[in-house]
Amino acid sequence: MSEKLGEEASEALVELLRQLQDDTVVRAMDVLEERFARRLAEEIGKVYREMGQLEARLTQRIESLRSDMQSEIGSLRSDMEKLRADVQSEIGGLRTDMERLRTDMERLRAEIRGIVATVIRWMFVFWVGQFVALAGILLAVARFMR
Repeated sequence: MSEKLGEEASEALVELLRQLQDDTVVRAMDVLEERFARRLAEEIGKVYREMGQLEARLTQRIESLRSDMQSEIGSLRSDMEKLRADVQSEIGGLRTDMERLRTDMERLRAEIRGIVATVIRWMFVFWVGQFVALAGILLAVARFMR
């Protein structure tokens, strides 16, 4: 090629082709960079939209769970109040039963004291009778032996 164009023209052509190649590479890189930046921006936008949707669904689910928990807490409080009322009622019934039992025990204690007093009187009468009978037998034997 240098024979037809000459040495200078060949070098100029080669230089021109190198510049064209460098410019083409630079332009291609610029185009690729722009496409990459645009595609990256689109993908980041998609990610942000998906994150927003996920956040909205998550927020909705959290609110639903919060509402359910508050409902359950209210139900538990109601159940606890009913249980507390039932326990207090049972305690009142137990107190009444204990008072009745205490009254019955006092009455039985009084009856037992009366029975013990009666038994002691009868035992005293029996011992006195035994003593009198024994004394009578001893007197009879003593008279009989004299």
